[in-house]
Amino acid sequence: MNDFIKELKRKLKDNDSVDGWVKQHIKTLFDSPYIYKYYQLLKAHRTDDSMVQLVLAWMALLSGDNLSLSRYSMILDEDKFTGNQRSFFYDLHALSGVFGSPEDRIKSSDKSIENLEEPVDFYHANAYLTKGQIHNGFQAYRQAYDNFYKAFEIFFKEKMMFPSSVSMTNALLAKYYLADFASLIRQGKKALLMASSMDQSTLMYWDVVRLPLGMAYYEQGYLHEASYHLEKALKSIDHLSLVHMHGLVELSLLKVYALDGNQRQFDRIQSDIENGFEQITYPIVHAILILGTFLRDGNLSLMDIEQLQLIYQEDKHPQMFVVELLMYLSNANHELYIELDDFIKYIEHCRYNGNLVSLVSLSLLLADYYLIHDEKTRAKVIIDEAMIKVKKYALKSVLYIYPYESLHYIERKYPFLVEHKKNKGVHMTEKEIEVLQLLKEGCTNKDIAERLFISVGTVKWHMNHILSKLDAKNRTQAVQEAIKLGIYKNLT
Repeated sequence: MNDFIKELKRKLKDNDSVDGWVKQHIKTLFDSPYIYKYYQLLKAHRTDDSMVQLVLAWMALLSGDNLSLSRYSMILDEDKFTGNQRSFFYDLHALSGVFGSPEDRIKSSDKSIENLEEPVDFYHANAYLTKGQIHNGFQAYRQAYDNFYKAFEIFFKEKMMFPSSVSMTNALLAKYYLADFASLIRQGKKALLMASSMDQSTLMYWDVVRLPLGMAYYEQGYLHEASYHLEKALKSIDHLSLVHMHGLVELSLLKVYALDGNQRQFDRIQSDIENGFEQITYPIVHAILILGTFLRDGNLSLMDIEQLQLIYQEDKHPQMFVVELLMYLSNANHELYIELDDFIKYIEHCRYNGNLVSLVSLSLLLADYYLIHDEKTRAKVIIDEAMIKVKKYALKSVLYIYPYESLHYIERKYPFLVEHKKNKGVHMTEKEIEVLQLLKEGCTNKDIAERLFISVGTVKWHMNHILSKLDAKNRTQAVQEAIKLGIYKNLT
């Protein structure tokens, strides 16, 4: 990279055929996570060459310079491009919101594919990567996987290791949502084995593949294996400054450490998010922090709930964890923060697009809603359907991310699917520990509500979770089990 930058600086200093040099090195410019460094050198370059303008527009897009991107959008003319270069032009339109509505962007991506010409090269790979990103944005994961994998194959053949690793990572993330964990892990390990023979700088690219690997291991309940891969992925994402992959890795680590009861590592990730994204106003980052607060405390303040509702309302395609959390809070607080009809539409959307991971958790939350409203027959039908998927796709952690009302029924009818939790340490949130302490003192639900400044309904919700975690049938058994496990000793 250093030699390439030196050559670029020399070209710019001497004004020595910069346009020709840029067109000659398009592949090299895009085969790097440091494209923003190249862009900082080239952004002041003025040219009438349409292809160079297109390259600079792409670099502006990937560097987050929306002002310059808007300027290029006004001067770029599709009639000045043919074949694969015209495909490159349409991909820019497809990937950037500057160029129109989501529907317009889909049309541009289709035009990009239509304009591709032989031989197969970088432009083909970029077109499929863009197409995959469009499908991924609409949570159409089957189509996203197909396009990401095509991009990977071409980039790899072109010996462009950075976009190759990014394409593979995105393909495996699509497989994660489809709950195709066996294939995901097999492909991920194969990619890492292949990369092990590469030089250290290139190897760092491929550590990003550990992100979907870690997410798959989490869903299967292998928490230590999950944290190992996710931490290495986080290190690679930090090193390569892959801003767009931040958020997902931290979200996954928060869930792993919450479920594993590792408070120290949980607090570290939560703190890193707060400090690392202090100057960034992405709503999704704020939503992740709110989820972290919930995972730590078991509840949220009214202010956090309002913020979560605003994030949900302002996003046309909200993240499923936002939808899940709003429904859980609706059940817990007996107040609808998301319309039931809208929530059911998300379930159907996940079913249609094959997002099986979210489908199970959303289904259990819907079953909880019906249980709370005394529609037990309807709830049991939904639970039974969800448990078929839990068994078929080895989904384990999804049963414990929320303290589902449904767990009592699941533990009675499907004990073989929840046995693994008895082999793990019992992790209590701070709020659950406070409730346990007051239980030992003989406090009623009303007493606990007054002492902790929460509603009686919220106390009952924490009680259900405590009874489930301790495998206890009543309050007395919960206190006895907590004494036996030494939970109260840890409080002194």
